[in-house]
Amino acid sequence: MILLALKTLEKLMILKKTLIATISALLLCGCANSYLGFGSKGDVDPALEESGAKFFSESGFTSCLAGAGIGVAACAAADSDNMLACMLIAGFSGCAVGMTTNYVFDSVRSNYAKTEDQLDAIEKMVSQDVDAIKDVNKAASDLIEKDNHEIDSLISKTNKTQKDKEAINKKLLDVDANIAYINEQLKGIDEKVKSYEYARKQYYEKVNDDLTHDDKAKLDEIDANIAILKNERDSLYAMSENYTLERKRLAHG
Repeated sequence: MILLALKTLEKLMILKKTLIATISALLLCGCANSYLGFGSKGDVDPALEESGAKFFSESGFTSCLAGAGIGVAACAAADSDNMLACMLIAGFSGCAVGMTTNYVFDSVRSNYAKTEDQLDAIEKMVSQDVDAIKDVNKAASDLIEKDNHEIDSLISKTNKTQKDKEAINKKLLDVDANIAYINEQLKGIDEKVKSYEYARKQYYEKVNDDLTHDDKAKLDEIDANIAILKNERDSLYAMSENYTLERKRLAHG
């Protein structure tokens, strides 16, 4: 019985290391999106994909892996024949569970004892995300402008050859992959905005009596950066909608 327990524990440790290494590699190279279906037929634009990788911040990724651990343990207990696939599916679904609305607040409270340091950490996180989403918006804007010209060229041909039709189909698949990728980034941004807003609300409502003048000034900075983050997010939503309209124009062209 003890030997069996030790073997199970050893298996869990190996699975944990494998999961972390695999998910890390997938996120860094962008393969996670292909695994989940984005780009399985079309290709996500490399510049767009590279800019999106910045949204996997250390705080979010740590929380993600914490949530994934539950699913990984279930795979080990089930002794699945295809354990790696089981781990990946459980890991990504666990990430969604791990990234709860309160993860920013809980994270800084557990890592920093002083309110001042907690607020500094939140302000840094929001600022980094503002810079990251600006990179995504720039990549998306450049991509959409480039694709619009290509779509114009594809539509303008009156007597389309088989090669032209294949090019249109390939472009539709690539655009679909890009739109899916952008929408996934938007989901991540929405979750981060919720988490930041939850954190600042906790400080205003529950910790307010202990806040110093400098703490309140820092919260004002955080509020300003959250507003910028939301504006950039709304711009990305608008670009995604316009890109979808261009896709429809090509499909009916």
